[in-house]
Amino acid sequence: MQDIPHRSQTLTPADSEPPTLDQSATVRALCLLALTAFLLVILAVCTTFSNTPYPTIFILAISLAILVSFYILMSLIEMRLARKLMHLKSSLLIWAVLLGGLGFFARIDAQADINGIFHVDPSLLPMTLAAASFMHALAKLEPLFYLISVLSFPIFILCCEANRKGKRTAGHAICHLSNCLVFLITGLLVSEVMAKEERRREVLYRFAHLADFNTFSPCKNVQPDEFDVLYLDSSRKRILTAPKVTTSENIEPEKYMLLKYVQVPKTFRTLECEYKVPGKS
Repeated sequence: MQDIPHRSQTLTPADSEPPTLDQSATVRALCLLALTAFLLVILAVCTTFSNTPYPTIFILAISLAILVSFYILMSLIEMRLARKLMHLKSSLLIWAVLLGGLGFFARIDAQADINGIFHVDPSLLPMTLAAASFMHALAKLEPLFYLISVLSFPIFILCCEANRKGKRTAGHAICHLSNCLVFLITGLLVSEVMAKEERRREVLYRFAHLADFNTFSPCKNVQPDEFDVLYLDSSRKRILTAPKVTTSENIEPEKYMLLKYVQVPKTFRTLECEYKVPGKS
């Protein structure tokens, strides 16, 4: 009886590769996110130019639009590089080095900012130090925001031209147009608020009063209706006093509270806290 030869079941490299994923669903989802970012920008503009400004809605809408656009940008990069670079461990190492270096230098500048404003150890204001580090990190990325905005527009034109020739690139075009608009707005906000030393210090001064200073002091040698205090030691004996910040909505009503103008004092008084003894006037 003649033996029937069996075919070899060995898989070729082509057979072992995973099938190519259909990216159309991902592009549709990113397109919806881009439209959402557009609507958030329109909402922010409407609240700014309305008869009754809503600065809180403005800052929330712009912040969400920026986060959505960052997600869209990173998703587009991942879609382009996923089959070539994303599986390499060196890519993660490069991202870690870049982000670590950015955070390191941003923290150094943030410490200098806080020391220049309050003339104390920056570690005494941990929340303000974190906010200052974030602001300096964005300030260092300012040229990148404008670069993304500038590059996104010609890519949008190319996608539109490809879509006109029959290719399915309309979703990519919407994503790049959204990035062009939102990253331009992001760059302008960073330039006006975070990159300017005077404006940045005003924001940090207001933030410090909200996050690190105490609005009420038990010290009888401090008027609690005029000054906020910052404790300078663990025994809560030495304090630094700063004039209270005006929070009236009638002053620059179109601006968010942290972005309003405030005069930052040149010097601050340090005192020995005299605690009130119960039963004594």
